[in-house]
Amino acid sequence: MKDRLYLNTHDPNAAAVAKKSGFGIELDDYVYFNGIEQDEGKALFDRCAELIKGCNKLFFHGTILGTDLKMLAEASPSDIIELCNQSFVIAKSFGISHIVFHSDYIPGYSNRHEWLPRSIALWQEYMSDKPENLHVYIENFLDNNPDMMAELCEKIDDKRVMLCLDTGHACSNSNVDVVDWISSCSNFIGHAHIHNNDGNWDYHWPLGKGILDMEQILHRFESKIPSDITYTIEADYSLSLEWLSAHGFLADMNYW
Repeated sequence: MKDRLYLNTHDPNAAAVAKKSGFGIELDDYVYFNGIEQDEGKALFDRCAELIKGCNKLFFHGTILGTDLKMLAEASPSDIIELCNQSFVIAKSFGISHIVFHSDYIPGYSNRHEWLPRSIALWQEYMSDKPENLHVYIENFLDNNPDMMAELCEKIDDKRVMLCLDTGHACSNSNVDVVDWISSCSNFIGHAHIHNNDGNWDYHWPLGKGILDMEQILHRFESKIPSDITYTIEADYSLSLEWLSAHGFLADMNYW
């Protein structure tokens, strides 16, 4: 797993650990980039360039529209494409060709029968002018139905578009067991965000803290998904790396 493991830059120390230990880096400093002033943007770019310098295994977490659920549900396809294009340009400037985007399905606001064909068309349009080496991963955010996510990816019908299964989001935002999410979406998962919580809130707890049986979940990923699946730890990396070592997913060594 070591060669397929990434650390998230929510903790700025994680980048140095990743480079020292041979892990990849998922740059998430642009998640809330929408609306940032030009001077702030330049400072952010310079800081991120330094964070990832010397690492050639990179993911970019795309910018989100915001946190207001009603606004997210009402966002037009053109608004979403514009924001995703902004993330593509930024990622490209860093030499990153793997980008994670949140799904914009909002239970209680989105109508599934309207949202699904609209989202299929949106992603097909978005990818129509993108290079062959771009890989996009649609992440379950508030989504509560793995079958719908699988259908979305299947009908987009583009080998460059896969799913990013977020274990914490699946746990706190749906009533479907995470191992069943993996089974339902196994043909389309290319990346995973791994963290734990109490089932009620997206706390991003370390792998060993919470209600999720992460050992079972990781074994299910490894048995159901092709061997090139990648993982990003979206939690305290030191505690999570200790847990991975203790449970046989990483060699026992000092990673920090």
